[in-house]
Amino acid sequence: MFKHIHIVACSPRSGTTLLHEAMVTCFKFDKHYDHEIRFNLVSADDGQRLITKRPNDIMYMPAVIDDPDFFVIYVLRDVIVSRHSKNKDTYYSNIRLWREMQSYATSITGHDRFLQVRYEEFVTNPNAVQAEIAARFP
Repeated sequence: MFKHIHIVACSPRSGTTLLHEAMVTCFKFDKHYDHEIRFNLVSADDGQRLITKRPNDIMYMPAVIDDPDFFVIYVLRDVIVSRHSKNKDTYYSNIRLWREMQSYATSITGHDRFLQVRYEEFVTNPNAVQAEIAARFP
């Protein structure tokens, strides 16, 4: 049966790439994408386990979380502003965006197919986070 895990976040530059790479390495997936892709732009054959990521897709998760084959991991990080080394003059996040994304996550907190992962916990205790993901999702 098709199962899809999608990683979203509180803002860009929040650790979704690190979590995605760790999950592709540590769990068995039939298909993954190397870059961000919107959750609804992927296709998979029956029986596949798919993982994708796109931080800003958290805004769409309340509408799709009830799909029994769809699972969401939300990365929460205490990041208010962030710059990228490729463009040091551009901010990739701000407090308004962080609050907006957090409100979407709060609206589905407690759902069986939603897991919030704190970035700080993931980088300090990855084995515990991996065990929690494995226990919660098929």
